[in-house]
Amino acid sequence: VTDECFNVLGVSCIEKHRRVELMTKGGVILATGGFASNIAMVEEYDNYWGDFSDNIRFTTIPSTVGDGIVMAKEIGAALIGMGQIQLLPLADPVTGSTSNIIGEGTIMYINQEGKRFVNESSRRDVLAKAILKQTGSYCYVISTFQNSRMDSDYKNNYHLYLTDLIASGAVVQADTLEELAEKIGCPVDTFVETCTNFNKYVAESNDPECGRVVFPDNAALEMEGPFYACKRAPAVHHTMGGIKVNVKNQALAEDGSVIPGLYAAGEVTGGFHGSNRLGGNAISEVITTGRNAATNLLAE
Repeated sequence: VTDECFNVLGVSCIEKHRRVELMTKGGVILATGGFASNIAMVEEYDNYWGDFSDNIRFTTIPSTVGDGIVMAKEIGAALIGMGQIQLLPLADPVTGSTSNIIGEGTIMYINQEGKRFVNESSRRDVLAKAILKQTGSYCYVISTFQNSRMDSDYKNNYHLYLTDLIASGAVVQADTLEELAEKIGCPVDTFVETCTNFNKYVAESNDPECGRVVFPDNAALEMEGPFYACKRAPAVHHTMGGIKVNVKNQALAEDGSVIPGLYAAGEVTGGFHGSNRLGGNAISEVITTGRNAATNLLAE
């Protein structure tokens, strides 16, 4: 809700089929999140990824559709970095889930042809772009127990049991490499050779195939099995662009002036993370910008 000068006075919303206006004395803080769940909006602003896979998914909750950004833009707010969109490389290709996986991290990725295609220790954007170029725009994460990140009860990082992950189809298990290749439908001989070469590169800390030089201690595959494969694909994960704000988290107009009464915090804002947000930094962002916005609103 604004006056004729676009000073923000409150919020108008629909509640149980009736319009409600909530007025404020100090202003409004927009904290509605980004637009990762709005694929049409992602495609509208994207200037990096190009043509997405037709079945691109998102890892975020369905409500992150960019409505706060749209509302702010309608009253003249400037936007920044809207084309900077982050894809998570290893999401479930059907649901976008990030939890139904074992073996995540810098271990071995293969394509449908049974070959490695990227340095697995690369940045998220490099990995995602490489996966999108593969047949079907997906890959398989290959692991054995020692590099699967499962605990002694065979639960993954998200406390999901291996038996349940296998039952759901998220994880494919086999006793031999040959059997695993057959189950995921890739050429057996090529897949076995890829796995053998990968272990050699780990032992020598040198990867002439994909240029990798850093391997964790548990990177190698245990050749006695069992072996696991998780089908993974990139999914929209975070949108770095949003409302342009100043150091007080006040929303700014296109000419750089403050929009009176409008503050923004969290992923609805833009300009904090550049083109490739570091994992975990969104948590510090929402805490810092939320507190900053509230403190300055009260002070005003």
